[in-house]
Amino acid sequence: MKTHYALVSLLLTANVSYVSGSMAADIERNNSRNLYFGETHMHTAYSLDAFIGGTRQTPGDAYRAARGERVVVNGQPHQIRRPLDFAAVTDHAEYIGEMYSALNSNAPGHDNPLIKQLLGLDDIKEREQWFFKYVISNNRGDKPGHTEFFAGEDTVKSAWQLAIDAAQTHYKPGQFTTFIAYEWSGAPKGGNLHRNVLFRGEQAPEMPMSYIDIDREDGLWGWLATLEGEGIR
Repeated sequence: MKTHYALVSLLLTANVSYVSGSMAADIERNNSRNLYFGETHMHTAYSLDAFIGGTRQTPGDAYRAARGERVVVNGQPHQIRRPLDFAAVTDHAEYIGEMYSALNSNAPGHDNPLIKQLLGLDDIKEREQWFFKYVISNNRGDKPGHTEFFAGEDTVKSAWQLAIDAAQTHYKPGQFTTFIAYEWSGAPKGGNLHRNVLFRGEQAPEMPMSYIDIDREDGLWGWLATLEGEGIR
């Protein structure tokens, strides 16, 4: 995936941390600055809260939907009327390792009894219990941490690589722009301090830093500044 703009000066919501870049060499600059439409906040089955809520789509599915292809959601076909011009899948960095274990049968930790329980959730009360225990009580608590069914850092790296691969696969210069991205989901004392982190080219860190890894917003900015010094923007 070549380094690229979204082909336009983007007006994004306040929770977007980083969007900038240089245009692909084979795309002619339009000084009139045409208006383009896209989505920079999408969750898939690799976000624990979305999975609990019934989401089963992958990052690739999300990009296909954004490009105007028909996708199946909850057993029903859906298709947007007009394809988007750009998109970013921003799954929560917190627990993407756990979700990699859940969604891939050959992944470390897939045989954990709690993973089996997660995959079998079908009762609304069970879903609510999981949501309050792992999303609210843990991530919004004083000391957020990985779940007891976390199988290690390699699962985070594997999930992140899937996100990178999906963004690179669906990038179509001059037609559809994708961003390697994720959501840092800070929630101190229940406050919403979520920040979407978008990388402007094909270079990305080995793994995303989550609220579990960095529990202060200024720490997130410091990490991003370090990455920029390494040529990752």
